[in-house]
Amino acid sequence: MNVLMKRAEVELTLLGSMLMSEEAFYKCVSILKPEDFINSDNRELFALLKKRFEEGMNFEEVITLAASDQRLEQSAGLAVEYAVDNTKLVETLIKQLIEYSKKHKELDIARALASGEITREEALAHLSDLERDRELRGGKVSDIAVRWLKKQEEQRQSDEIQGISTGSQELDAIFTYRKELTLICARPSIGKTMTALSLLYNQAQMGIKVQFFSLELTEDEVMARLISIHTGEPLKKIVYGWLDFSTVVKATDAVSNLPIYIEPGPLTLPEIKAKIFEVKPDVVYIDYIQKVTQHSSNKNRKEFLDYVSAELLEIAKRTCPIVALAQLNRGARVGRDEPLIEHIKETGNFEQDASNILLLHRNLKETPDILQVKVAKCRVDTANREITVPFENGIPQFKRPDQIEVEVEEDYDYNFLEF
Repeated sequence: MNVLMKRAEVELTLLGSMLMSEEAFYKCVSILKPEDFINSDNRELFALLKKRFEEGMNFEEVITLAASDQRLEQSAGLAVEYAVDNTKLVETLIKQLIEYSKKHKELDIARALASGEITREEALAHLSDLERDRELRGGKVSDIAVRWLKKQEEQRQSDEIQGISTGSQELDAIFTYRKELTLICARPSIGKTMTALSLLYNQAQMGIKVQFFSLELTEDEVMARLISIHTGEPLKKIVYGWLDFSTVVKATDAVSNLPIYIEPGPLTLPEIKAKIFEVKPDVVYIDYIQKVTQHSSNKNRKEFLDYVSAELLEIAKRTCPIVALAQLNRGARVGRDEPLIEHIKETGNFEQDASNILLLHRNLKETPDILQVKVAKCRVDTANREITVPFENGIPQFKRPDQIEVEVEEDYDYNFLEF
């Protein structure tokens, strides 16, 4: 049904239908918010209806109460004149009002930015929240099935990557990145930052747009590590200037052409959200999660990290996969004890919110050139699987998924991964 009304008519039609139809009432109070109504009388009427409903009143009780409120008598009487008895039309008008509301809020954000009331970063964060705030969700399984199947069809018909590669052949055989939170955990000096950079470097070489939030290292330190990964040379040769300068120049030119965005810290979570909204990457890396700057003093450390975990999960669901690095506590001694999920420092809800958790381990005394990557949690496959990765010159040597090794005089199966 293709119906387009002016906003004022949409507001009155929905309110009138709510007052006259129990079905329309429940549809509206379950989806709409008072701030969706721009007219103050309409907003006040809807706010009362929704508040009484949330307090436990049924349809008849709410309508009786609204009819007896003299403050709302005029607006309620006007709204009833616009009432319709058409479920499909009500559903269409709900969607229209949400769209009107979104545009109105975008204008408010633009005005606040222009007047200097908010910063550019705050404006981007508000827009990011608005973008993911009103997505239709939940309901009867038949309705969910229609939406789900439509998304599946659109994915299959598009050229977009279905499940973004982790940057590793071995890991891709277990899982690929979806709109979810993944943790890479290790003790200091084991190599979690180089692991993340090696994976994102592989992804960038495949054309995947990656954004790296470095909350501990400077942009120069991150760049030096990318050059080390590109050349295969130890980091100290780049840092101390021992590598031939022409090689450094060529490597820098090659790396600069990759779709990598480096965001050095310190950064608060709202600033991180704003930068994600601005860049619109395919994958985000955060190094590391315990280094996110606390922007509010009304939370203790655990409450703040629980908030960070929940927010990152929500951002991932609405935008793109988030890969967060996390430091392990002293329950895992460096280079000796194998790490466990419960060793995650200031753990909060990280292990609960993450879909995938990778634990990194190197025996620094006996086999420092071997990196053990344990998939300790995986929601789409069996957990407690482990891969072994060469760790040469301080660089994890992950095989890139598009680097297929062809054996001469043998038939090679190019479908080496099945999803």
